[in-house]
Amino acid sequence: MSTATPADTDTPAPRSQPSRRRTLYRGDPGMWSWVLHRITGATIFFFLFVHVLDT
Repeated sequence: MSTATPADTDTPAPRSQPSRRRTLYRGDPGMWSWVLHRITGATIFFFLFVHVLDT
């Protein structure tokens, strides 16, 4: 028969390493090429938009 109290069962086990918050982009070349593709696409769109308004 166990005599454990509820306070004994509620304490979490200690972690061996502190958890680090990681970002979505972890340096994978495919992810960085996608980000660069999106940035260049937005830049080209803005460039063309400004030059169409200029004419």
